[in-house]
Amino acid sequence: LEDVMQVLTRAYDIQGEIFSVPTAFLSSFHLHKQDAPAHLQRVKANEINLAKLAALDELFNQVANGTTSPQEGLIRLPKIIAANPPYGVWTTLLSFALASGCAARFFEGGFAEIFLATLTGLGLGVLAMAAPHNRQIARLFEPLGAFVVALLATTCSIFWDGVSVDKAT
Repeated sequence: LEDVMQVLTRAYDIQGEIFSVPTAFLSSFHLHKQDAPAHLQRVKANEINLAKLAALDELFNQVANGTTSPQEGLIRLPKIIAANPPYGVWTTLLSFALASGCAARFFEGGFAEIFLATLTGLGLGVLAMAAPHNRQIARLFEPLGAFVVALLATTCSIFWDGVSVDKAT
């Protein structure tokens, strides 16, 4: 991100200081030899959308090489950010379940562990689908997801003798 911003500031003859970390973005731009205040922006975590990243990268390249004006880039930017997810709810839930089941097999789990991992993956998928609509869930997604998976797996193991919670989670 810092490199992209440096390329753009140089391309448009703007002096800028940019620093980014996973949870924050700090910037200061100096226009016409005037000092500007530094701005600190908190970065919202919990979403890595590769389709949006690819579209943003394409837009950056177009602005950087001059085929798109910065004004046109600013017009296109909200459309990229507001784009709907490329996959529907059922496809996403199925993906969580299948990925979890496959991971259990990868860790040498048998049928019971694969089934349990698929079930807990489905639970995690439901939580992931709720996260964009609930700020508290989104902020706590990782620890809450770990808790939900551990609770489901442990509860199921009480009633299912011989299942390895370690291989299923």
